[in-house]
Amino acid sequence: MIELDKFVNFFQADPHYFERTWLLIPNNSDKPYALLRKLLEKTGMAAIGKVTMSTRERVVLIHYYQNAIVATTLRYPDEVREPSHFAELKDLPEAGEDELAMMTKIVDKMTKTDLDLRLYHDSRHFFTISMGSVHIAP
Repeated sequence: MIELDKFVNFFQADPHYFERTWLLIPNNSDKPYALLRKLLEKTGMAAIGKVTMSTRERVVLIHYYQNAIVATTLRYPDEVREPSHFAELKDLPEAGEDELAMMTKIVDKMTKTDLDLRLYHDSRHFFTISMGSVHIAP
């Protein structure tokens, strides 16, 4: 059971805290589910709550996604590494204007379309599945 605590603007949630997303399906609760789904979609709000998973209490962000409601578990602040704590990041050299202009041109040439993650596939996973159906004779 998820205990909701409050509502926040979904875009206030820092994705660095996102852990794993779960699709929520109504279970004899079609009307309340549909109402919450429409509310989250129309307002851009998300609910913050808690859920116990595998004996561990997790903070969860309940939000709208593709005509459904999903729950994204969040890391606690002490589980997210603070970049300012790393000495290697403190004294990096500044990029020069010429270098920045050159890199900007390269990025502009490589920028062709909007992000479409359907273009990316786990080829190792596909290979494993494909090999799983192959029988090797002794």
